[in-house]
Amino acid sequence: MTNKFKIGDIVREIRTVSKLDADGNFMFLKDGGTVLTKAFSHYTLEIVAVPDGKRKRFAAKSELGGTRHFSEKALELASNVDPDQICEKLENHVLVLRAKAAA
Repeated sequence: MTNKFKIGDIVREIRTVSKLDADGNFMFLKDGGTVLTKAFSHYTLEIVAVPDGKRKRFAAKSELGGTRHFSEKALELASNVDPDQICEKLENHVLVLRAKAAA
């Protein structure tokens, strides 16, 4: 079985983020919680180790220098990511995905 990524690949992490409408306001559910969606991270990671056993865990180094482990499903090649699906970071570590304005 081959690995999806190889050492040196640049990837983005799939994150759960809050959704904003076209005007930049948070979208809320009826119970008051924010609408959450999946989006790709605003930062990139570099694959530094690939799995060799049953556990498919890739080691990736962030731009800040820390190394974390990810499953194959939690990563995607940065070149395959649609720019509209990349989240951005607001103050207080809030990650959001902005909806495109209607043309």
